[in-house]
Amino acid sequence: MPCESINNDTIAAVSTPHGKAGIGIIRISGLRAKEIAKKIFRPRKPILELESHRLYLGQLIDPADGQMLDEVFLSYMKAPGSYTREDVVEINSHSGHVLLSKTLQIVIDEGARLARPGEFTFRAYTNGRIDLTQAEAVMDLINSRSERGLLLSSRQIRGELRDSVRGLRDKLVGVLARIEASIDFPEDEPGLLPREETAEFIERDIIGPVSRFINAYNRRKMWMEGVETVIVGRVNAGKSSLLNRLINEERSIVTSVPGTTRDIIESTIHLKGIPFKIMDTAGIREGKGRIEKIGIKRSEQKLEDADLALVMIDHSRPLNRDDHRILAKSDREKSLVVINKIDLPSRLDEDELNDLVKGMTVLQISTLTGEGIERLLDIIPEKVLEKDPDSIALSPAPNLRQKAAFVKALDNFTRAFTNLRQGLPLDIVAMDIREGADALAEITGETTNEDIYDKIFSDFCLGK
Repeated sequence: MPCESINNDTIAAVSTPHGKAGIGIIRISGLRAKEIAKKIFRPRKPILELESHRLYLGQLIDPADGQMLDEVFLSYMKAPGSYTREDVVEINSHSGHVLLSKTLQIVIDEGARLARPGEFTFRAYTNGRIDLTQAEAVMDLINSRSERGLLLSSRQIRGELRDSVRGLRDKLVGVLARIEASIDFPEDEPGLLPREETAEFIERDIIGPVSRFINAYNRRKMWMEGVETVIVGRVNAGKSSLLNRLINEERSIVTSVPGTTRDIIESTIHLKGIPFKIMDTAGIREGKGRIEKIGIKRSEQKLEDADLALVMIDHSRPLNRDDHRILAKSDREKSLVVINKIDLPSRLDEDELNDLVKGMTVLQISTLTGEGIERLLDIIPEKVLEKDPDSIALSPAPNLRQKAAFVKALDNFTRAFTNLRQGLPLDIVAMDIREGADALAEITGETTNEDIYDKIFSDFCLGK
């Protein structure tokens, strides 16, 4: 969002999704919001002046011909007591694309302009109502895919991450003050700045919390975006049947013909409150055609990128080189081995299998009869939660942009810690700490450039 948008323009947009619904909302923000409202709104009961934070019933009028469009509720919020800290008017009309489009056009004709994506929230940020972490949390709140993700977002909106970052920066100010005093008065350095004690403080009170924020990113990703879960295996191992069983829907085509699935098929399920994006992939083997080879390559890439892999083995067929290849590529920490078709006689070599899956979680199922499916649905979330036992906690967790800033800060603080212990000059230590503090300031938006604004706010919808 370029800074040129910070001006005296009055902006307007539809703030509710398009489609059939009971209510649609037009939002107006800026110096002329109240003036425009007076021109297009006729209250049912005569009033001398619109009062802030009151809801008025009346008629929406087109000033061009004086015709009534709809009976609406109108609210006026006087600056700075509004979302943007500007004068804000919201018109609650009946919904419908034509009506809302016409209403918006009337507002624009009377002096507003169409808001850019995220511009209302951008103005809330630039006017000091929220910081950058809270602005990003607004989008997270809208896009949250789980109840816990919703709670995480609401806590971010209250400013918990911002407060934590500011607390860290306050501690850094104290350390820098002692370092700079020691630089100015080197003869007093031992008393002003005990190096070992300061290094321990940086390790315990700065590096420790920053590291925990970085580790918390995966927790946020799990609750906010979902766990990417890929089903992999050789052809006809029952991958598509498993997807259909897990989501309780005929989503994937199931046939006895090898290589039926050639592209990624995805569905989402919720287990213990966690969203899992389940992906059915092409069977991995030596592809017999160009299209199948592309599908197999995508399957292998998904296996590499996934948060969790369900590696399927066919109970009714001997292990072959495709099974060996898949298991060799599977990360043992994030894989579940699923032995399918236990309703059929086994042709597996148990010793060979045990050697291949050593250290991995193994479960037996039948996608035909449903045996073992309930147990699998219990184990899938347990596998994810066991890697992060703190994931049920609702401590602040950064998004990807914020995590990158924390990583940059951590690099600087780690260098400061090492340089202190190795006796390097204090100006170098001070520079490392300042650069780390600047990286933390990027998180809240105190030192962020316009390119970052563009990236963040362009993902918002027009009315937010």
